[in-house]
Amino acid sequence: MAAPARGRGAGGLCRARAAAAFGPRRTPIAGRATARHAGATGERDGEGTDRPLDVLELLFAQIGSRTTGNGGGHFMLAGPSSKGETPKGIAAVLRSETEFGWAFYRTQLFDPADLDNVKTVQAGYKVQTLSEFLGAPRHAAASKVDFVAPLTVEAQRESHEFFNVLSFVLTFYPTPPSETALRERFARLGIAGGKTFKRGDLPPEILQAVKVGMADAWAEFGAFKTKEVDTFKVASGDVFGTREFLKNNYLYRMAGAVLGIYGNSRQAAMYPIYFVDSAGAKLDGSTNAYALRFAPGGLPPVNSFWSLTVYGADGYMKSENNILNNSNVKLNADGTFTVVFGSKALCGDAPNRLDVTPGWNFLMRVHRPGPSVLDGSNVLPPVQTTR
Repeated sequence: MAAPARGRGAGGLCRARAAAAFGPRRTPIAGRATARHAGATGERDGEGTDRPLDVLELLFAQIGSRTTGNGGGHFMLAGPSSKGETPKGIAAVLRSETEFGWAFYRTQLFDPADLDNVKTVQAGYKVQTLSEFLGAPRHAAASKVDFVAPLTVEAQRESHEFFNVLSFVLTFYPTPPSETALRERFARLGIAGGKTFKRGDLPPEILQAVKVGMADAWAEFGAFKTKEVDTFKVASGDVFGTREFLKNNYLYRMAGAVLGIYGNSRQAAMYPIYFVDSAGAKLDGSTNAYALRFAPGGLPPVNSFWSLTVYGADGYMKSENNILNNSNVKLNADGTFTVVFGSKALCGDAPNRLDVTPGWNFLMRVHRPGPSVLDGSNVLPPVQTTR
């Protein structure tokens, strides 16, 4: 079902999400997408994208301004076991590795006055079953799925119940050739689609090894974040994308899921994220203030727009004053600008000031990045502690 669109600020994206199920007992779905912006003075191009992901968070297709243009069209989402020829009127079949998936729609909002145009574009997004699209009799309803209960963040790190969640996911995920050996190793521990991970069936030393293995994985991730992500040696564009791009690099996939789940491919967007200041110290909004200074031409070149968003230690936004983008930034006369991070008590009425909290971090979104962003030659400035 489609979720309501969420818009945030001028120059941003209004976003909607649609979940889908498809496969031998789950009907393929056909979606209509148009990325044409119809303005009051005539048609003009805006940024529109639709990116389906499978249940593993692997991006398996993209439609929209960058890849298929602004003319719109009908596209069919199909699961791994769906067969048959492409129906007439379908521009392309987008095939998922898993029987469940979802698609994110993003539509660019140029300014507040543009909101009605965005709503018009969003009204052109439609998701329906293939039988509805063809005007054919509806297939029998799929059997009910008893979804596994989600775990807390802490339990995901330590509890053996994590492997029951994994087994549930594997039920809807046929084994790809590149993971045959991995699945066989899983199965020896009782981790497989439709099965339950039974701790009591394993010798104590094996169960302890599993627990140590979980801890080792999180320790490796922590070291990777500190040495590679925090220092910008590994970019967001390295940890999101298709299976063919990621090549089963499970550490990179873990980093993408933990730090920025649902991230886009590097050609569509890059997400530089700051956790530390120029000296390598963690950002602390309880007593400190910070500044990020951009020289003329220092911003990452984009073919769409950029934004900067502040988050709390738990990954959620904590203030209404937490977003800066190309439509609300205040430039100096020479084209430079400074982003100021800190409370009003510390920073006063400084232009481009954003609120921060203890343990904060901030993320830039660079939509449709230019060549210098993709090849790494565009280097962002460090954030400086000012007091």
